[in-house]
Amino acid sequence: MEWAVITPNGIAGRTGQSRRFRQSTAWAWIVVCVQVAGWMAFLPGNLLLAAQDVAEPQFCGQEHESMSDPEHLPMNWKLPTLGGKQFWTDLRHRSGWRIQQHCSTGHCRLLDAANVRQAWGTREQCDQIFEARIAAGEIPANRETVVILAHGLARTSGCWGPMTTFLEKKTDWQIIDFSYSSTRLPVDRHARALQSVIDSLGPEVQQIHLVGHSMGNIVFRFYLGMTTADNGRQGDPRIGRIVMIGPPNQGSRMARVLQPTGVFPLVTGRSGVQLGRDWEKIASQLATPRGEFAIIAGGNEEQSGIYNPLLDGPGDFTVSVQEARLEGATDMLVQPLFHSTMMKNPDVCAATLRFLETGCLSESGICHPVPAGNGEGSPADPGSGNSGQPTPVERAEKAR
Repeated sequence: MEWAVITPNGIAGRTGQSRRFRQSTAWAWIVVCVQVAGWMAFLPGNLLLAAQDVAEPQFCGQEHESMSDPEHLPMNWKLPTLGGKQFWTDLRHRSGWRIQQHCSTGHCRLLDAANVRQAWGTREQCDQIFEARIAAGEIPANRETVVILAHGLARTSGCWGPMTTFLEKKTDWQIIDFSYSSTRLPVDRHARALQSVIDSLGPEVQQIHLVGHSMGNIVFRFYLGMTTADNGRQGDPRIGRIVMIGPPNQGSRMARVLQPTGVFPLVTGRSGVQLGRDWEKIASQLATPRGEFAIIAGGNEEQSGIYNPLLDGPGDFTVSVQEARLEGATDMLVQPLFHSTMMKNPDVCAATLRFLETGCLSESGICHPVPAGNGEGSPADPGSGNSGQPTPVERAEKAR
């Protein structure tokens, strides 16, 4: 059976024009239906995730008298939690312990490394308990190198399981799965929460790498933009390399297409709208990293069979290669990957570690940068490894 392929230059294929049009139109409707069905299935999931909040006292914006006094902590039952999904955002991390804030009520809680609630109340109260536990030696310091993983829209930190396991096995780095309420708050709020996590990392942390999937990379770029100093320095000076996996660096056509259904904005909230219809309102606030950063994109439809006629050109079924590109990238790799699972792919995990260690995604040691000054840029054959530029390590060795 032959399928028509929609390219930026039109419809290509060996079938007749009318047949190609019917096939592409039917396939487009199938894609829309599948996406909408997925979002609809997500709604009851949200209700189930909300069950974790039953044990959390809710005040709907009104502080209980015990919360107004940092010396008198609210009564706490050490109850297990799900670790925070769509309703909790991390504000502080240390060796698996973290302070989270609820997106609706604004109250905070302190979770240990096993996701057991150790305290709740205001941020000040939770910080007070946190510091007391650190002083008592219950919470060890973070390691010298930290890798912060940021999930995408409507996802949770659980999607990083394979990546976290891989990095912990191969390195002695501290891995932080940054969790944020991606469907409940706008991008700037996610970025400020990320800033809180980074700023609260202790002086023992000497280097911070960032790895994001999908919208997690937009959160990174917003953070870098809002923390850019007059001298051009972006964010915390300890930030090292960045790996962007399936990033919608040019906004999301899928978000724009699905928005009129009404289901997309209902499920994805303000952040989803910002990736689509309101992209131009936040694009100017997104910084391009000044340091080394790499992009891993899904594409190459012939090998993967991943085909979405709603995208302009090859993609990962959600983000096109063109949308993933960003001028100035040190390296870019395009492989047959599916957007929802690409961060779990073993080759992606290996390429991510390779870039964080060497500044190059491929085993060949050759980078395929996205040049600046030529529109969105085009990496030199990013999938083949047959051309490109030497890795920064190789350049440094040649200069000696």
